[in-house]
Amino acid sequence: MPTPGSPETAPHGRKRGLETVFCTQRPNRLNEAITNEVSELVCFRLQGENDVRLVDNLAGKPLGVSELPLGTFAAVNLDSGGAITGKVF
Repeated sequence: MPTPGSPETAPHGRKRGLETVFCTQRPNRLNEAITNEVSELVCFRLQGENDVRLVDNLAGKPLGVSELPLGTFAAVNLDSGGAITGKVF
């Protein structure tokens, strides 16, 4: 069994019915073993070009996260393709 928090945790946990939540301001720095297991993505505004590119690649379409107003998010279910935007504040 992998060490908690290691990149191998996500695929091993999924096999056992466990879900994980990762929160980062730099999604492009997440290990590929983690990003390959993403099924749902919720994203607030991002400015880094590499971060925006990764989020758009994961979503399979441009989400416009670099242009989101403060407090607004874009969310997509990568299994169904369903997407929404919302405002927290």
